[in-house]
Amino acid sequence: MGNVKHKPQTICFKCKTPSPTCPWKYNFTPVEGWEAEETELKIAKSSSSTCKTYNVKSCPLFTDNDRVVEDIPKIESLTRKYQKVRKGLRNVKR
Repeated sequence: MGNVKHKPQTICFKCKTPSPTCPWKYNFTPVEGWEAEETELKIAKSSSSTCKTYNVKSCPLFTDNDRVVEDIPKIESLTRKYQKVRKGLRNVKR
């Protein structure tokens, strides 16, 4: 894993894609096609505990506008793919 950081450098905090349409914001599933580096994030500065996360450098769902019309079809397409995968996983016997 990468370096342990106190504050993440990911673009996700600047992204305005709605949470239900982003697998990462919705349930921490990596986004297909993103460029991300696995890293660890300190839980608190005074703690040695860390959690696994990603430093996302680019993402097909990223938008810094409130609603970018040309991005909506791309977001909807990736959301449909993600929902099919989730539905398939629910049917897997455990």
